Amino acid sequence: MTRRLNLKLPARALGLRNNSQMRYSLRCTPRHLAAWRRAAASHGAGLTGWIIAVCDSAALADGEPSWTRAAKAAARPLSQWMRVALDAAAGVE
Repeated sequence: MTRRLNLKLPARALGLRNNSQMRYSLRCTPRHLAAWRRAAASHGAGLTGWIIAVCDSAALADGEPSWTRAAKAAARPLSQWMRVALDAAAGVE
């Protein structure tokens, strides 16, 4: 069973040049969502803020300015790239 996590993300993270926010829906399992929430709480952040911080760090580690470019460089869809980065940060296998 999958859940849909509806997020408001900064447009710059998705490779757009404006300063607005974009809605993005990320599918995940309840087990992964619970692990992400625990990781966010342990860092003293809200879930969306933690997701933005983790994905920003992952993109910069890949040497890319935006998440979409990092996902493209990794030859993965954005949602899969995000889940991999979030799972790694939360310690989910």
